[in-house]
Amino acid sequence: MNEVEATFEQFFAFEKVLNLLLDEEDFDAFTEQQNVFQTQLKDFISRCSEQELNEQLPLLEQLEKQVEQLHQRAKVSTNQLKDKSLALQRNKKKLNAYK
Repeated sequence: MNEVEATFEQFFAFEKVLNLLLDEEDFDAFTEQQNVFQTQLKDFISRCSEQELNEQLPLLEQLEKQVEQLHQRAKVSTNQLKDKSLALQRNKKKLNAYK
């Protein structure tokens, strides 16, 4: 396994951690780790030559697919959290109206 492949393995492991944070609904840690992941991925891609990336195209495509799925999950979780927040605000207003 070369350095590029090893880095991809680290990204796959990192993506699993991000999924676990979503499962645990630890949104603050998820956001923090997502930013770290994004920075590391951008740095990696900028360091690699086009040839190196082309040689690892299947891994790159797999990572892209998994990140897209993670993005969709995060989007759903965000919308659910917003809905819960709005419901709590409405309930609070109703309680205050009864007082």
